[in-house]
Amino acid sequence: QDHRIGSSVSAMSEKINKICNSFGVNTYRWPSSRTAAQEMNDSLKVQVEDQERLLKAHEHFVKSEAASLLEPVDRNRDSLIEEWRLFCIKEKSIYATLNLFEGNMNLRASCWYPEEDEDRIRAMCIQNSSSHGHTSAMLVPDKTPPRKSPPTYIKVNEFTAIFQVLVNTYGLPRYQEANPALFTIVTFPFLFGVMYGDVGHGLMLLSVGIYAVWKADELKFSLPVMYEGRYILLMMGLFAVYCGFLYNDFFSIGLTIFESRWTQPAISPETKPGSVVAMQPKFDHENRGGPGPYPFGLDPAWHGAQNELVYLNSMKMKLAVVLGVAQMLVGLLLRFTNAMYEKNRVDFACECVP
Repeated sequence: QDHRIGSSVSAMSEKINKICNSFGVNTYRWPSSRTAAQEMNDSLKVQVEDQERLLKAHEHFVKSEAASLLEPVDRNRDSLIEEWRLFCIKEKSIYATLNLFEGNMNLRASCWYPEEDEDRIRAMCIQNSSSHGHTSAMLVPDKTPPRKSPPTYIKVNEFTAIFQVLVNTYGLPRYQEANPALFTIVTFPFLFGVMYGDVGHGLMLLSVGIYAVWKADELKFSLPVMYEGRYILLMMGLFAVYCGFLYNDFFSIGLTIFESRWTQPAISPETKPGSVVAMQPKFDHENRGGPGPYPFGLDPAWHGAQNELVYLNSMKMKLAVVLGVAQMLVGLLLRFTNAMYEKNRVDFACECVP
């Protein structure tokens, strides 16, 4: 804003000020001379330098405080901020658990627990009561039949946990119902190997699984998803390698592990290029006591054959259908056993029989 002209621009100045105020625009006095402009520039430079020094000091303070929080509290212990995090989680879990109790002085809580753990829970209550003289705890089991169905409790370990999570995504088994996770431990990675059977790709996945199992403690907090699924990656890699040997595929290239059981007949000079040449079997295809077929997997003679794609697609499709039907039959048998165990005639007649 130029104030040198005086009142001759007051009307325009008022309009501009109103517009600036309505939009929240900051207005600054325009220097009247070069000297005043230089003085204003020097003053602003001093303010900028002060702000930069203040910002650097604050940044140094923040970095030093962050470094002190990230340093381990003691040898073989976590950092200070991790100790604070764990303390907050512990306090929060304690308050969340106490909120489940009833009463003021004497707290009481009703809960479900496995019957086989009753003696261990009672022993823990007695031990904690004797070690803390001012408090006591006891277990009072309720033997009356429950009004509602008990919750499902399935014991898992580090190996079976990921497979149980996979089953729970489709549905949690009811109380005392057959748990299909036992079959899933084998069927899921095996069907993966059937679909993606290749020795090369299987070895890559197997390497990832072995690394995840080997570095489990390091991946527990950095990559928790890989930590939880390390065993399923390992088994999928194993079955992919196994099915890759069955398909005789190494990055879609055939492997000649054993001698081929097919032989190519002699080609006469009169044979035209591109003609179909039928290979002759060297094994006893009529089962008369002669040598057997290729010992394991697909014969490498099929790789590069004219009907390779037709034969492999037909074989894999039939294998997938057989395995799929077998898996569905296992599920149907589990449904039968559940209905018979629960003595549920409606499920047996309406779900199992159809």
